[in-house]
Amino acid sequence: MTVFPQFGEPTRRGFLTICALGTTVALTGCDPFGDEGPDPLLGMSSRAQGDVRLVKDVAAAHPTLSAKLSDIRQAREKHELALTEEVRRANGRTDRPSTGPAPSVAPVPPDQAAALSLLIDALKSSEKQAADLAASVPAYRAGLVGSIAASCAALREVLA
Repeated sequence: MTVFPQFGEPTRRGFLTICALGTTVALTGCDPFGDEGPDPLLGMSSRAQGDVRLVKDVAAAHPTLSAKLSDIRQAREKHELALTEEVRRANGRTDRPSTGPAPSVAPVPPDQAAALSLLIDALKSSEKQAADLAASVPAYRAGLVGSIAASCAALREVLA
Protein backbone atom coordinates (compact mmCIF):
# COMPACT_ATOMS: atom_id res chain seq x y z
CA MET A 1 0.00 0.00 0.00
CA THR A 2 1.46 3.35 -1.03
CA VAL A 3 0.85 6.59 0.81
CA PHE A 4 0.67 8.65 -2.38
CA PRO A 5 -0.72 6.38 -5.09
CA GLN A 6 -0.46 9.04 -7.79
CA PHE A 7 3.36 8.89 -7.52
CA GLY A 8 3.64 5.15 -7.76
CA GLU A 9 6.16 3.04 -5.94
CA PRO A 10 9.30 4.73 -4.62
CA THR A 11 12.38 3.93 -6.68
CA ARG A 12 16.04 4.06 -5.89
CA ARG A 13 16.52 6.79 -8.52
CA GLY A 14 13.74 8.91 -6.97
CA PHE A 15 15.22 8.43 -3.51
CA LEU A 16 18.69 9.49 -4.66
CA THR A 17 17.24 12.52 -6.48
CA ILE A 18 15.46 13.68 -3.34
CA CYS A 19 18.62 13.16 -1.27
CA ALA A 20 20.71 15.11 -3.78
CA LEU A 21 18.22 17.97 -3.81
CA GLY A 22 18.08 18.03 -0.02
CA THR A 23 21.86 18.08 0.24
CA THR A 24 22.12 20.83 -2.35
CA VAL A 25 19.59 22.97 -0.52
CA ALA A 26 21.34 22.38 2.81
CA LEU A 27 24.77 23.29 1.45
CA THR A 28 23.81 26.37 -0.57
CA GLY A 29 24.67 28.72 2.26
CA CYS A 30 27.86 26.93 3.23
CA ASP A 31 31.34 27.82 2.10
CA PRO A 32 33.22 24.58 1.41
CA PHE A 33 36.59 26.31 1.80
CA GLY A 34 36.02 27.84 5.23
CA ASP A 35 35.46 31.46 6.11
CA GLU A 36 36.37 34.41 3.93
CA GLY A 37 39.25 35.52 6.10
CA PRO A 38 39.62 38.66 8.15
CA ASP A 39 37.45 41.67 7.48
CA PRO A 40 39.33 44.01 5.11
CA LEU A 41 38.39 46.98 7.29
CA LEU A 42 40.52 45.59 10.11
CA GLY A 43 43.69 46.53 8.20
CA MET A 44 42.43 50.08 7.79
CA SER A 45 41.57 50.23 11.48
CA SER A 46 45.04 49.02 12.41
CA ARG A 47 46.63 51.61 10.12
CA ALA A 48 44.51 54.34 11.72
CA GLN A 49 45.78 53.24 15.14
CA GLY A 50 49.34 53.44 13.85
CA ASP A 51 48.71 56.92 12.44
CA VAL A 52 47.32 58.08 15.79
CA ARG A 53 50.40 56.75 17.56
CA LEU A 54 52.67 58.45 15.02
CA VAL A 55 50.84 61.77 15.40
CA LYS A 56 51.21 61.54 19.19
CA ASP A 57 54.93 60.75 18.86
CA VAL A 58 55.52 63.65 16.45
CA ALA A 59 53.59 66.02 18.73
CA ALA A 60 55.65 64.88 21.72
CA ALA A 61 58.94 65.29 19.83
CA HIS A 62 57.95 68.66 18.32
CA PRO A 63 55.68 70.53 20.76
CA THR A 64 55.34 73.50 18.40
CA LEU A 65 53.32 71.23 16.08
CA SER A 66 50.98 69.87 18.75
CA ALA A 67 48.13 72.32 18.01
CA LYS A 68 48.26 71.55 14.28
CA LEU A 69 48.45 67.82 14.91
CA SER A 70 45.58 67.75 17.39
CA ASP A 71 42.95 67.88 14.65
CA ILE A 72 44.74 65.18 12.67
CA ARG A 73 44.93 62.92 15.70
CA GLN A 74 41.22 63.42 16.42
CA ALA A 75 40.25 62.71 12.81
CA ARG A 76 42.25 59.48 12.68
CA GLU A 77 40.83 58.40 16.05
CA LYS A 78 37.33 58.93 14.63
CA HIS A 79 38.30 56.91 11.55
CA GLU A 80 39.50 54.05 13.71
CA LEU A 81 36.32 54.15 15.79
CA ALA A 82 34.05 54.21 12.71
CA LEU A 83 35.91 51.28 11.15
CA THR A 84 35.78 49.29 14.38
CA GLU A 85 32.06 49.95 14.73
CA GLU A 86 31.41 48.83 11.15
CA VAL A 87 33.39 45.61 11.64
CA ARG A 88 31.52 44.98 14.87
CA ARG A 89 28.16 45.63 13.19
CA ALA A 90 28.94 43.43 10.18
CA ASN A 91 30.13 40.52 12.28
CA GLY A 92 27.33 40.76 14.85
CA ARG A 93 29.78 41.19 17.69
CA THR A 94 29.44 43.34 20.77
CA ASP A 95 33.08 43.21 21.78
CA ARG A 96 35.85 45.18 20.12
CA PRO A 97 37.24 43.16 17.19
CA SER A 98 40.92 42.36 17.29
CA THR A 99 42.79 44.27 14.62
CA GLY A 100 46.00 42.48 15.38
CA PRO A 101 49.14 44.33 16.25
CA ALA A 102 49.25 47.93 15.12
CA PRO A 103 51.84 48.55 12.44
CA SER A 104 55.19 49.56 13.80
CA VAL A 105 55.82 53.27 13.76
CA ALA A 106 59.17 54.58 12.60
CA PRO A 107 61.09 56.65 15.12
CA VAL A 108 60.34 60.36 14.84
CA PRO A 109 63.21 62.29 13.26
CA PRO A 110 64.59 65.21 15.29
CA ASP A 111 64.14 67.51 12.29
CA GLN A 112 60.63 68.99 12.21
CA ALA A 113 60.38 68.96 8.41
CA ALA A 114 61.42 65.31 8.29
CA ALA A 115 58.87 64.45 10.99
CA LEU A 116 56.12 66.16 9.00
CA SER A 117 57.25 64.33 5.88
CA LEU A 118 57.02 61.02 7.76
CA LEU A 119 53.49 61.87 8.85
CA ILE A 120 52.48 62.97 5.34
CA ASP A 121 53.81 59.66 3.95
CA ALA A 122 51.80 57.72 6.55
CA LEU A 123 48.63 59.61 5.61
CA LYS A 124 49.35 59.03 1.92
CA SER A 125 49.65 55.28 2.57
CA SER A 126 46.38 55.31 4.52
CA GLU A 127 44.69 57.23 1.72
CA LYS A 128 45.94 54.75 -0.90
CA GLN A 129 44.87 51.76 1.15
CA ALA A 130 41.37 53.22 1.58
CA ALA A 131 41.07 54.24 -2.08
CA ASP A 132 42.14 50.78 -3.26
CA LEU A 133 39.73 49.09 -0.88
CA ALA A 134 36.77 51.34 -1.76
CA ALA A 135 36.48 49.71 -5.18
CA SER A 136 36.22 46.20 -3.77
CA VAL A 137 33.89 46.56 -0.78
CA PRO A 138 30.09 46.52 -0.94
CA ALA A 139 28.40 49.85 -1.68
CA TYR A 140 27.24 50.38 1.89
CA ARG A 141 30.88 50.24 3.05
CA ALA A 142 32.32 52.13 0.10
CA GLY A 143 30.93 55.40 1.46
CA LEU A 144 32.79 54.97 4.74
CA VAL A 145 36.01 53.83 3.10
CA GLY A 146 35.85 56.54 0.43
CA SER A 147 35.26 59.27 2.98
CA ILE A 148 38.27 58.09 4.97
CA ALA A 149 40.39 58.21 1.81
CA ALA A 150 39.20 61.76 1.12
CA SER A 151 39.79 62.78 4.72
CA CYS A 152 43.36 61.45 4.64
CA ALA A 153 43.97 63.47 1.46
CA ALA A 154 42.63 66.60 3.16
CA LEU A 155 44.73 65.95 6.27
CA ARG A 156 47.84 65.70 4.09
CA GLU A 157 47.02 69.11 2.61
CA VAL A 158 46.75 70.56 6.11
CA LEU A 159 50.31 69.42 6.79
CA ALA A 160 51.74 70.46 3.43
